[in-house]
Amino acid sequence: MKEPSPQRNVFLHGIELLLASILVVGAAAYLLIYLYVAGMRLRYPYELEWIEGGLVDQVGRILAGRSVYGPPNISFTPFLYTPLYFYLAAIPAKIFGTGFFPLRLVSFLASLAAIGGIFWIVYRNGRDFLASILAAGLFTASYRITGAWLDVARVDSLSIALLVFFWLSIPRNPSRGRWVLTGFFAALMFLSKQTMLIALLPFALVHLVQYRRRAVWLAAGFVIPVAAVTLLFNLATNGWYSFYTINLLAQQTDWLSQDVIIGFWTNDLFRHYAVTIFISLAGIFLIARRDRAEFWKWFSLLTGAVLCSFLARIKEGGWDNVLLPAVAMLAVLLGIGWNRLMPSLTRIPSLARSAVVIGLMVAAGYQFYHLRFNPLDQIPTPENYSAGQRFLEYISSIPGEVYIPYHTFYAAMAGKQTYAHQSALWDVLRGQTANNGKEILIQSISEAVNNHQFNAIILDGAGEWNFLYGLDSNYSPQPEILPAASSPVPLTGWQVSPQTVFLPIAAGRGNTPSTSSLFAFTEQRALISCNSFLQYSSIFDWMLRIKFFVMPACPYQASGA
Repeated sequence: MKEPSPQRNVFLHGIELLLASILVVGAAAYLLIYLYVAGMRLRYPYELEWIEGGLVDQVGRILAGRSVYGPPNISFTPFLYTPLYFYLAAIPAKIFGTGFFPLRLVSFLASLAAIGGIFWIVYRNGRDFLASILAAGLFTASYRITGAWLDVARVDSLSIALLVFFWLSIPRNPSRGRWVLTGFFAALMFLSKQTMLIALLPFALVHLVQYRRRAVWLAAGFVIPVAAVTLLFNLATNGWYSFYTINLLAQQTDWLSQDVIIGFWTNDLFRHYAVTIFISLAGIFLIARRDRAEFWKWFSLLTGAVLCSFLARIKEGGWDNVLLPAVAMLAVLLGIGWNRLMPSLTRIPSLARSAVVIGLMVAAGYQFYHLRFNPLDQIPTPENYSAGQRFLEYISSIPGEVYIPYHTFYAAMAGKQTYAHQSALWDVLRGQTANNGKEILIQSISEAVNNHQFNAIILDGAGEWNFLYGLDSNYSPQPEILPAASSPVPLTGWQVSPQTVFLPIAAGRGNTPSTSSLFAFTEQRALISCNSFLQYSSIFDWMLRIKFFVMPACPYQASGA
């Protein structure tokens, strides 16, 4: 075959360099965009996601020296997560105070650790900067696909960071200490989120069959810390720790429809990551031809990560965030596949090689383009801030206890006592299996509602209310009190907001809120509308003077609301 001219080689090489530079800039741009978005969201004083406030409550109990895992009741019911994230978040919370920021800070730092870990896994594998930055960039570019979750006050970012460190710690030699360390990272991963254990199982099974001695040390590093934590917490909580973190999780067998099961493969993965999957599988195929042990390592890790995401996705309540383990592994394998593909192309003629390389780079560029999102959509607006402030002022205006089950920490921000979060209650009440915890919780909820413990219960418009036993016969909905636009809406996850206020039906039972306090919020909104109309109507200038004698001053006039 006739070789191409030197000028053509230089031209094609120049195109390769240009495309490689574009890929590096594009991948780096996604990282900078994430840093900007997270920086704008960390200090946001209201919920980015609807369960954040419940986790803040749980960290607050740790700071107060109170037990986290105890009998479920309306005052407090813990989430079913293992405790690592909460106790870790309590450290910055001790410094900065209880709120969203300390928990988001832990998640943000963990996400940076995960991104850095993905970069280093790929770089260590092939010493190729382009492949490494592509892997880290792909994970960051998936920010919106995975729910805009990396910086929210949830356990996921920490568990993903520990998953990546688990992958990173897997040794290439039979060193006992290194295998114990790998097992220890797996234990930390489990202690941050139990379902991450699924990502470990295929890898552990392969090593149990092929390398039994390694499997023993891996198991020792995992079992000892997990067993120690479980034993200590069970002793301290009379067994309630296992009730939440093991028993309840095992009872979650509510699977979604066949459409969701198929959609995980067709929509969540192949629709968004077809190019990455192709390069990843090509890389695994090339690994299998040269190193069987390395092949089984990456194949088992890929199987575990995808299975972890799949089982969480098809379970009732699975959101976009459950895709993170699969996406993290796909990002790693994109880089490793790139590392393996490029050297393998040296055997073909230079012109054909350049064509294949350019084609792969164009495909990788399309992969990043496909994952594009508008970062401004993820950043709180002035309207979000003002809605949150108005809602807190409304809560403060109600005398006595106020229960906001879907957004519990807002009560604390308004100077009131917090109560159990709806998501934690749902985890106890869901399923058909009878247990002591469910009976205790139902009794606690029923007593609180029947005795009119709350002067007001504020529920979300799209929420489920059947967990409040006796609500219909003891409380009456007053939807006109709280207009939908007057409460903050989370930016990601289930985007619901407080809309319906329930007031006690029977007067004299409990402290029934006064008319003036309950309708203060509605009056304020009327005054806001009044001011907005009057200040633009010169015909009614005289009314601007009169209204101050017959109406209280509008509290939002200074801010132009």
